[in-house]
Amino acid sequence: MKQLVIITIILMFLSGVALAQDLLRTNTIQPRSRVNVNRHNANQNGQHQGFGNSWNNNNAYMQPYKHNAYGPGVHSDATGRPFEWKTQTGQTSHSNKVKPNGYGLGVGMDEYGRPVKPSPWGQ
Repeated sequence: MKQLVIITIILMFLSGVALAQDLLRTNTIQPRSRVNVNRHNANQNGQHQGFGNSWNNNNAYMQPYKHNAYGPGVHSDATGRPFEWKTQTGQTSHSNKVKPNGYGLGVGMDEYGRPVKPSPWGQ
């Protein structure tokens, strides 16, 4: 019984050393964030793929949103910052029936089915 325990401990130690050496040789220790991985994956047109790299990620707006808080088409987020809904091509969506997170976190859906995101008002 003692011999079996000793052999098991030795095998575990050797397999751990082999795994550590393999990690050092292949340099596989990298961040596992989808956003970081997708930033480096661009198609031939230079457009990035993946949800983490959707357009207009420079500004974050907090829910709940208040529609038309500052007038027609000018909404506010939970902190009071004004914004307007824009499509990926930069067109302003004048729809009052935007479903927040309709296409995933941060990407809403207007009444025509277009994906829209909050964008700073007036830009």
